[in-house]
Amino acid sequence: MGFCFFSTAAIAALYARAQYRLRRVAVVDFDVHHGNGTQDIFWADADLFYGSTHQMPLFPGTGAASERGVGNVWNAPLRAGDGGEAFRGAFEGRILPALDRFGPDDLKTCVMAIFNPAVAPGHPERPSRRLLQQVRNTPPSPPSATLAWRTGRLGRRQPRSCRL
Repeated sequence: MGFCFFSTAAIAALYARAQYRLRRVAVVDFDVHHGNGTQDIFWADADLFYGSTHQMPLFPGTGAASERGVGNVWNAPLRAGDGGEAFRGAFEGRILPALDRFGPDDLKTCVMAIFNPAVAPGHPERPSRRLLQQVRNTPPSPPSATLAWRTGRLGRRQPRSCRL
């Protein structure tokens, strides 16, 4: 059990599949915690992709790079204190190449970038801020630069088709 009673990312992905008749749907999760519920729901379905960068070890204790599902799960765990360079290396070296090979049907509806604002940097109830503070504050980047970089890298992905 993780933090969510309902895996909203997985629900949204399955809804996109049903509503828009998409076949291949991807979720890219960048949060301090691993999305164990989404990973579990996607685990055995080769037409669903789950990629995650997260701090490890940290609750819920899942998200090892060796957790692969049916070749559709790509985890890139980071240590507390890893900076923006390590984050970008994990994203560029592991998550994005796997996403490109997977080839979601339509980027706008298939790739959902998940960042939980309840554990965002500076939130008073955040259980562990060290990882993302380091990622955000790695010189020479201003605090928003890594988020802008990450969003831009996802936006450059080429979908297989644009049906919507």
